[in-house]
Amino acid sequence: MNAHDHSRNTAPLLNGLVITLSGSANFSLNGQVYALHKGVILHAGPNMEIDILVTSQEPWHYTVIHYKSMNSTQSIKTGHFEIVTGQHHKMDYLVQQLIHFEKIPGDMNKLKCKSLFLQLIEFIVICAKMQTANNVVDQAITFMTEHYTAPISIAEIAEEVKCDRRRLAYLFDKQIGMSPIQF
Repeated sequence: MNAHDHSRNTAPLLNGLVITLSGSANFSLNGQVYALHKGVILHAGPNMEIDILVTSQEPWHYTVIHYKSMNSTQSIKTGHFEIVTGQHHKMDYLVQQLIHFEKIPGDMNKLKCKSLFLQLIEFIVICAKMQTANNVVDQAITFMTEHYTAPISIAEIAEEVKCDRRRLAYLFDKQIGMSPIQF
């Protein structure tokens, strides 16, 4: 199934988070293409050109969570970017709860939506940070296995993966359960 949706724009004056619920698609903002699926969230700025091409056999289902920037005269500078979070049941739960409560009128539900949105943003940041940490460790392991016969130091490995050596040792121990030297 290659459904194609184009000739639309994002909402004026609002930012949005495009979150995949199922399937996958190439989602283009102002000509920049992002491969979206569960575990990858797209941030979109206001009034951007949209082009969507579904890339999976199953239908691509997604939601857009719109929000106003704290400073309405200035959006996030880059406007659009992807956030790699990995797949998490808690993220799915927060998104489904937000969709559910947004449909119900009333001040208490508006407050509930605001609370859920802030929890979702916090969880997205935590997940993205974990993905980055995992990537550093994965890069370090790749470098170490490719150079296992050479005498390399933690400082050299840290320099290769562009990470402070103490931070690398901490992340390595947290993810692998041993120090880079033990590995």
